[in-house]
Amino acid sequence: MRERSALGIPSMTKNEFGFSLVELLVSIAILAIIAGVLVPVVSNVRYKALQAESGSNLRTISTAMHLYSSDNDGELPRLRDKTEGGQPWSGLWPEKMQPYLGTFVDNRSPDIFFDPLAEVSHPRLSDFGANDLLFVNDPEAEAYNLARLREPSRTVILAQAKEKGDGDWRGTWYFRARHFIESGDGTNLAQPTDRDTGVIMYSHADGSVSEEQWDVFLAQREKLLDPDYQ
Repeated sequence: MRERSALGIPSMTKNEFGFSLVELLVSIAILAIIAGVLVPVVSNVRYKALQAESGSNLRTISTAMHLYSSDNDGELPRLRDKTEGGQPWSGLWPEKMQPYLGTFVDNRSPDIFFDPLAEVSHPRLSDFGANDLLFVNDPEAEAYNLARLREPSRTVILAQAKEKGDGDWRGTWYFRARHFIESGDGTNLAQPTDRDTGVIMYSHADGSVSEEQWDVFLAQREKLLDPDYQ
């Protein structure tokens, strides 16, 4: 029978009205521990999903690059071409991929060119940079032919890349390979990047895509980026 107070009002007991303060604090502590375990797991799952999407985008662009090369007697596109008006930055390589990857909308590349792991994307071209030792940065020069490569399976043609723009790092559509080979990670110029994940993704001249630890990539950068390395 329920106990009553002196005034005849049923008294509150632990069993009828919930947890004691100690039990409540213990429950909160347990929930905090569970949250501490789950948050890193969820974060890692999200990163893996973004990494997979990034690798898929890079692989698709690399495939389109090889289709372009096949249609142009083995040549890679130049970084840029001159137009009839002599404009210095026109005919950029992402623009030449339109027959294979879709047309620009509002002067912006299709979404496939942008890296979901990039905190700040390039405003219109790409977050995957072309190796400027292969994508010739001279509209008057002869385009690079893949048949010249000693080891296509070694040589990097595209990689996650960044540049210092307006004070902040952002994705970029090319990187200065020679400068990066000589200076490593200590440059503000366009360069390969791991997006602060410790892992960089890049594609080779044979069409394959690789993931590598950033410190290993740095140590092997000349071998990977210089097409004439021997």
